[in-house]
Parts: sequence; C-alpha cells; structure tokens
Amino acid sequence: MSFVDYANYQATYYNKDPEFKPLPLPMYVIRYWVPYMADKAANLIEDGAKTRLDIVAALYLSGAVVGTIVLLIRIRLILVRPEFIVISIAVLGYVAALIWQEYGVYLEYGIPGAIRTRYLVPILPLLFCMLLYVVWPWSSKHKLPTTFAALVVLLALSQGGGVVTHLFTTPPHAYWTPSIYKSNQTAKVLLDPVVYDD
Repeated sequence: MSFVDYANYQATYYNKDPEFKPLPLPMYVIRYWVPYMADKAANLIEDGAKTRLDIVAALYLSGAVVGTIVLLIRIRLILVRPEFIVISIAVLGYVAALIWQEYGVYLEYGIPGAIRTRYLVPILPLLFCMLLYVVWPWSSKHKLPTTFAALVVLLALSQGGGVVTHLFTTPPHAYWTPSIYKSNQTAKVLLDPVVYDD
C-alpha cells in the first residue's frame, strides 16, 4: 500500500459503483481510449487540465484520426510491401492487446484507468514510417501545400507536448538539482514569446 498507484487502484476498487454498467468495447475506445491517449500526450505529470495545452491535444487527436484514415485509404500501397504487412500485423496486434488490457482495468475498477500515451512509443516510429511512405507521392507533387502544412504542425507543436510542456508546467520540486531547474528556466524564457498563454 506504500506504492501510490496500487493504493489508488485499491481505493477505487473498494469504492466502485455497484451499479456500474460498462460501455461496450468499441464505445470505450471511442469515448475514452482515443481521447485519453491524445490528452495524456499533451500534459505532464498527469495533472490533466492544469498542464494540458488544448491546441496540442486537439492536434494529436486529429493527427491520430486523419493518419488512420490516410492509411486506410492508401492500404493498397501497404499491402504490396511484405515488410509493411509484417509491421501492420505487429502494430495492430500490439494496439489490440493494449486496448484489451486497459479495457480489463475499466471493467474491474469502473474507471478508464491505465491509459498512458507512453505505452504507444514502441509502435509510433513504425506508424510514422508507413504514413510517410503512403503520403510521399502526393507530397512530392504538391510541395507548397506540404510545406505550409508542415509549418502549421510545427507551430502547433511548439505550443506544448513533450519538452515544451515540461518547461512550462513542471513544478520546481520535480527537478533533481537546482542547476537543471535553472537551465530549464532559461530555455523557458527563450520560448515564452513563441508559446501562446491565455
């Protein structure tokens, strides 16, 4: 019980609503899994709205949806390459196993728990490679729209997620040493004019 995550889950289990009626798996994926994955990629220390930059969460969510649609539309390019068939099977198998495991947490505890973007890290490079492969013929013919879209995405990414969110939202006590905190604060000052803050 000294492990915080275990204690939290035990407390959640004991306080589970006896009338809990779980969503079917497809609805769980749409309602919780996909949005939570996008949200967790855009915040730090899992403090949700306190550290989330909404534009980045929206970018990740739309990127996941659009990327999936593009891969499905261009599936013929994937199916003619044996290496991409193997990669696709590995990716789909991994994601299916992850969703099934996290759906089990939802059934057992009555909450959409254990949904973490970091669990997708092993397959993201594979997905990016396939996506770049299928869009390359179009992007090489339409360089101006591609360049514009890339600049828009880079500008949006500068608003948070990864290192940028870390710099702007990490409390001082989370740093190991004062020197690391000081260097990160210097980077924050340099980035501050670029990052939108309401």
